[in-house]
Amino acid sequence: MNNFLIKVYFENYRESLYRDIIIPGRMTLDKLAYSFIAIFKAQPGYLYSFTFADRRIVSRVDYKFCKSLDMRYELDSDIPFAALNLHSGDTIKFSYGPSLIYEFKLEILDDNAKSESLNNIKIISGIGYGMLFNLSTLKQLLNDKDAIIYIPIIDRKVSRKDCFEIDFDKFTVDTYQKELEEEMPLLEEGYLNLPEKLSAY
Repeated sequence: MNNFLIKVYFENYRESLYRDIIIPGRMTLDKLAYSFIAIFKAQPGYLYSFTFADRRIVSRVDYKFCKSLDMRYELDSDIPFAALNLHSGDTIKFSYGPSLIYEFKLEILDDNAKSESLNNIKIISGIGYGMLFNLSTLKQLLNDKDAIIYIPIIDRKVSRKDCFEIDFDKFTVDTYQKELEEEMPLLEEGYLNLPEKLSAY
């Protein structure tokens, strides 16, 4: 199967919070979802879905529940990425978090990317630390690049560099690649152990 070069970015912040990655076409969508959680430093354990055209693909945790409401739902672990039949220029959506409030776009940059044999994703480049648990704070940091910024959640202005213990703008490919490889087995095991939601009926 082909490898795919993909730009994954948060909402419409294509140049402010993104990862360019190469993935093997045989990678199933459950493992791709775990990879996104790792490379964007998202808090694990939440539900997610892939959406494009009239398709909605979900994890085993809520598959039984969703399928009982609509037979068109699909199970992520059944679907290799290449089976989506996507081509350069196509985009799909990945939703994640409480009530699926975090939305990412996956833009196919190359549907036949050249790379050595891959078992996992390979990070090519990126910008931004990743996700913050508070969505409004995340957007505030992405929208306001001033040294002093107003943070609604605390209702005051603060120095940008003092907002968090992390450097929100910092991204290093080698560090994130290493952390991805370390975290993938833990994420897979964690999601495997989450209880399934029951059927709606």
